[in-house]
Amino acid sequence: MAASRQGRLRRGRTSLPQGAGDQGEGPGPEHPNIASSLNNLAWLLENKGDYDGAEPLYRRALAIEEKVLGLSHPNVANSLNNLAVVLGWKGDYDEAEALHRKALAIREQVLGPNHPDTANSLNNLAVLVESEGDYTGAEPLYRKALAIWEKVLGRSIPLPLLP
Repeated sequence: MAASRQGRLRRGRTSLPQGAGDQGEGPGPEHPNIASSLNNLAWLLENKGDYDGAEPLYRRALAIEEKVLGLSHPNVANSLNNLAVVLGWKGDYDEAEALHRKALAIREQVLGPNHPDTANSLNNLAVLVESEGDYTGAEPLYRKALAIWEKVLGRSIPLPLLP
């Protein structure tokens, strides 16, 4: 069994394009897959409470996506959201709010005002605004997010519990 597995691995290796693993070949360090991996690692660090470790990874992922995918791509909105959440945890409310609003604007423009990701942006912005003590500002954001969810899912379907 080990020999057959090694044979499959060797065949797989020889089927790679010439130079695919060589430095300087291929798409390089600004590929969307690298941005995705950076986001994944940052998310892991964030969940471990390592916000200082997560922040530069989210920033690097965002920079790659903005350059490669454009400023209005949904992945850019996701990265803006991720970075904003970490900045909120770190207490940088001004930048976090600006990034949440930018992510919301992209999602409203690209995905539409009634898309679930737009509702998530509204909810995340509301959480931040509430954490700053602005309950009056947070309420309409929560209500708008709820209205989108009810429109998308219907009123009788329970929403999943989020951590």
